[in-house]
Amino acid sequence: MEVSAIIDGINARKAAMNMTNQQISDESGVPKSTIDRVLRKDTENPTIQIVLAIAQAVGYEFGVPAAAQAPEVATESPHFRHIITMYEKQIADMRRDHNRERTEKNRWIKTLAVIVGILVIGILFILIYDITHPDVGWFQREGLWQHTGIAESIAMAAEWLRR
Repeated sequence: MEVSAIIDGINARKAAMNMTNQQISDESGVPKSTIDRVLRKDTENPTIQIVLAIAQAVGYEFGVPAAAQAPEVATESPHFRHIITMYEKQIADMRRDHNRERTEKNRWIKTLAVIVGILVIGILFILIYDITHPDVGWFQREGLWQHTGIAESIAMAAEWLRR
């Protein structure tokens, strides 16, 4: 069997197992950069030890055609269980983060609603006080309700203070 055909079979098995080169490196002990070069066929003559280590890491069977290397994924396989466990943990982490963010956003919304409510009540109080006390404030009765202007308001306040 030619090395190129073995590498094709390893690549087929890698794709079928949905493995990354880093995972293969972790399983085989071969550096990731070496695995990258071997699987891209950038290395003309990889050593048999490296090819065997990579083949064993992906579960490649010698003598079996590359097309037949696609596994029936069994849920009992340790690799498959590891992937499921990893995704379940990621989903749980994402849910926890989402719930924490949602709780924090709700807290901010409640805080802003209280602040807006206080501001609205304060403005209404000032307007009602201003309207019910015609001698003080922005609205004064001189035939019609009208704004006196800032200069006139300051002059009136100064005169009131002089009394």
